[in-house]
Amino acid sequence: MAACRALVSRAVLPLHFHHVCRGVMLTHIREKKRWMKAYTLIMERKTKMEGPPPPKPRSQQPNFDYHAEVEAFSARLQESFSVELLKTAFVNTCYLRSEEERRRALGLDLETTTLNLKDNGKLCVHGQQFTKGFLSDWCRGSFPSLPEEGVAAVVGHLTGAEVMCHVAQNLAVEDLTMSAEFPVPDETLQGTFFAVIGALEQSSGPVRAGLFIRVRQESS
Repeated sequence: MAACRALVSRAVLPLHFHHVCRGVMLTHIREKKRWMKAYTLIMERKTKMEGPPPPKPRSQQPNFDYHAEVEAFSARLQESFSVELLKTAFVNTCYLRSEEERRRALGLDLETTTLNLKDNGKLCVHGQQFTKGFLSDWCRGSFPSLPEEGVAAVVGHLTGAEVMCHVAQNLAVEDLTMSAEFPVPDETLQGTFFAVIGALEQSSGPVRAGLFIRVRQESS
């Protein structure tokens, strides 16, 4: 009899243990679901009250490799850029000023505060002059009867902030633009795109840069 009881106990004990463990696990899962639901509701209310978080530039997001991103940009456009020139094209004066001010506020000395970067000012001017000159010549060749006022109007439209920024955003120029503000202001993005064109002209020559402008102008 005692032996029978022992056998029954050995058979029942694992079943009881399994039942208890399963009950504890289900309780734990239910508690976790309740906790997650409460946390989600709190975060949703917080977002409604405070609004969505401000957008972050691509450079402040995880796993960002600037050098690799610049090279990928060149490959995506299927253009041959000098990497150093292309990097410079994305550096705006406002970014350099704000970064130096930030470093000064941290108490860094003048030598440490100064960034070893060139701004894109010269490339921007060069790119703007080249773009306007190329489009003016294209316009006169394509529409010989168009008066100079008409040529100026067409070129002004194609090189204006609205068209330039639209094309620049489609090419992801904004993601690499170094600016003091984000989202990047239209004027800064327009200047950066001119600088990219200037970098291309200096890297690959006027023929390639002109073809790039024509293709982008037609796609806009």
